[in-house]
Amino acid sequence: MDIVTETAEWGSIVRVSGCLDVSSKKQFLELPCMQDCQTPLVLDLAQMDFLDSSGLGALVQVVRKFRESGRALVLASPTETVMRVLKLTSVDQILTIADSVEQAASVVMRRK
Repeated sequence: MDIVTETAEWGSIVRVSGCLDVSSKKQFLELPCMQDCQTPLVLDLAQMDFLDSSGLGALVQVVRKFRESGRALVLASPTETVMRVLKLTSVDQILTIADSVEQAASVVMRRK
């Protein structure tokens, strides 16, 4: 898994590529922006190839942390493979999902 974090005027963008699975879960959860939940976050999943149950659990854990802190978290551009996992597990029902990073940023700015 590769992760690129960018700072925007409204919060952070985390671009995740590759696999979010049992071997990369810790790296994902230990990102500073996942720990502090102080600024709104867009997770760009356009390059994520694979999501297993451990990765899904990590994603749900982050969503809960952001909700508890009152900060927005929006998923952007999930791949068909990732979206299939989210729908099969009904996790898509608890997430805000946008078609693009720009659309996700717009959602985040409205929630500020």
